[in-house]
Amino acid sequence: MAANGWDSGQTFVRSVHSGENIVDNHLNLQQELFDFIQNFRDGNVFIYREQLKQNIALRSYSLNVNLRDLASFDDALSQSLLDKPAEILPL
Repeated sequence: MAANGWDSGQTFVRSVHSGENIVDNHLNLQQELFDFIQNFRDGNVFIYREQLKQNIALRSYSLNVNLRDLASFDDALSQSLLDKPAEILPL
C-alpha cells in the first residue's frame, strides 16, 4: 500500500497565529479521517484501506463509508459528519 503513496507519512503543522482555528480544525478533521481510513478494520481486514486501494487501481477516486463503522471508531467524528456534511465531506 505504501507504494501507492496515499498512506505514506505526512507532516502536519500547528498554527501559532490567532484567527486560524478553522484551518486548524480542518487539519485535525482531515487527520482523523485519514486515521480512520488507514486503521479501521473488521477482524484482520482493513476494509477502507483495501477498498481505497482497489478504487485507485480502477481510477475511481471515491470511498463509500458505513457511518456505523465511523461511529464505532470515533463517535465524535461521525457526529461531526452528520452535523456538517458540506464542511467535512470535501476533506
